[in-house]
Amino acid sequence: MTDNYLTVAVESLRGFGQSAFASVGMSAEDAATATDVLIRADLRGIETHGMVRLPVYVNRIRKELINPRARPHIVRETPTTLLVDGDRGLGLVVSTWTMDRCIAKAKEMGSAWAAVRHTSHAGAIGLYAMRALAHDMIGICMTAAGPRVRATYGTQRALGTNPLAVAIPSATEPPFMLDMATSVVAQGKIETAVMHGEPIPAGWALDPDGQPTTDPERGLAGDSLPLGSTPELASYKGYGLALMVDLFCQVLTGMESAPVRALARPLSHGQPVFVGDPATPLPATPFVPGHFFAALRVDAFRPAAEFKAGVDQTLHSLHAMPHDGNGPVRTPGDAEHRLEEERRRHGIPLHTQSLTWLHELAKELDIPCHLPGGS
Repeated sequence: MTDNYLTVAVESLRGFGQSAFASVGMSAEDAATATDVLIRADLRGIETHGMVRLPVYVNRIRKELINPRARPHIVRETPTTLLVDGDRGLGLVVSTWTMDRCIAKAKEMGSAWAAVRHTSHAGAIGLYAMRALAHDMIGICMTAAGPRVRATYGTQRALGTNPLAVAIPSATEPPFMLDMATSVVAQGKIETAVMHGEPIPAGWALDPDGQPTTDPERGLAGDSLPLGSTPELASYKGYGLALMVDLFCQVLTGMESAPVRALARPLSHGQPVFVGDPATPLPATPFVPGHFFAALRVDAFRPAAEFKAGVDQTLHSLHAMPHDGNGPVRTPGDAEHRLEEERRRHGIPLHTQSLTWLHELAKELDIPCHLPGGS
């Protein structure tokens, strides 16, 4: 890490996060759940979805865009499916609640599938898929977002970055953990570049004039491309995946889809989108995301121990592959798993700008803040 980072103890962050959420009306249980999701993201190196998001969520609660006392409830149910209404609650809490019920249902039926409506940003979606691992289950999660990414051959924002995640248990190897945006890059990566004052690679984003840019601020004000596409070469694959996620998360739940919103209320080029800075103005009518979760019991297919041994063998074979000098060969989730182990021992590095925002939040809420970096 650079000089712009300070290491913070996990327990210090946990205490502050819980106090902040409780101060805006969340129950102690929900405040603990939400804080744990943010900390787990930081532990795994997902800086864009960790404690840097706390001021943003609190701001949205204070503006009554999120219900701090929400009570998610089941609207429709079959033996293997759930439709959950999130009661406008914080996505971190509603998603945890839903995935846990999905797992409980899968224990009885072998698999379960849950769709969620009327909630908010879910954070690092892979963390919910990972909740299935302790139960020898495969977890699948996806979430939709507001228009940010152009459709193939399109000239305006039409779909979200729409991440999807799959977690598969193993025996001794780090579990397989795929968590990916369906755009060329997750928007949070560009936000982080803005915070760090660093350029972005060419091909990550288009500027407001539709031209490739390495300026992260112009990239945020412009559009993103679907996964697999470049400014010179169109690809339908990321576009198809993003649309699939929107259909699962928005249309299946009865929520407004991103393409419908984009066509009815197109965002003009150059109009800023969400940035990590909590002072960034919120849109008049924020996009309301839906989510989709699934849990599959491994022993519905074969004994769990045999399956996990097979996963180990597969992952180990990849790790043993010859590499081109940039290796060794990794599998999805390796780096995050090792980083989490290290940060649980030594603490979490947070950027000084993130710490500044947390100290400012403490002053606004009039709560104690014992984090480093304060004035």
